[in-house]
Amino acid sequence: MFDYHQADPTALRVSLWAQLERPDVAAEPVEAYPAKTVSAGNGRDGVISAVDLLVIISAIAQAWVLTPIGLLRADGSDPSAPDRILQHRRAVMAAVASITGESDSASA
Repeated sequence: MFDYHQADPTALRVSLWAQLERPDVAAEPVEAYPAKTVSAGNGRDGVISAVDLLVIISAIAQAWVLTPIGLLRADGSDPSAPDRILQHRRAVMAAVASITGESDSASA
């Protein structure tokens, strides 16, 4: 999801606009959500519901596209540089791994 938004943030922007302007008619894959929540909920202890978990993961993956550029530059780096994007991606993977209790092997 992080890679998708980095490659082309248009879908995210359109989705945000639709949620602000006309949330009841926003085009979204509602048919896919139940299966995703079942998948996310498998083996979970119930501390975080499957829906909440997916919302949190979605927010983490979108954070670098939605964060003010000044904050992204606060450490003096160029947030659009390939090496910095890779660091952002690793941070996303580590955060999700921490929340889900999964190993962080996918970040390598």
